[in-house]
Amino acid sequence: MKGLILICAALFVVCIQGEDCPLNIVAIECTHVNCSPNFHKECVNNICTCTVNTDPACTTQSDCQTGHGDCNIWGGWHCVDNLCRCGGFGK
Repeated sequence: MKGLILICAALFVVCIQGEDCPLNIVAIECTHVNCSPNFHKECVNNICTCTVNTDPACTTQSDCQTGHGDCNIWGGWHCVDNLCRCGGFGK
């Protein structure tokens, strides 16, 4: 029984550390992310990402495919919470 509790505790710690910004403190937890000019860092769904400073609302991923610069290294542009975001998650 003690072994099972230790395994569960270890898995919990691994899950928490697998997220970029579980505490939503961008200045501390997202230092590994470098955003291009006209972008700022944000924590979205516990993942550090770059968001366009002045961006029209989007409803689909195709709304974000042009005019935002290169994001291929991070998985491409996605529409998340009606904003174009660079990262491997979204709608």
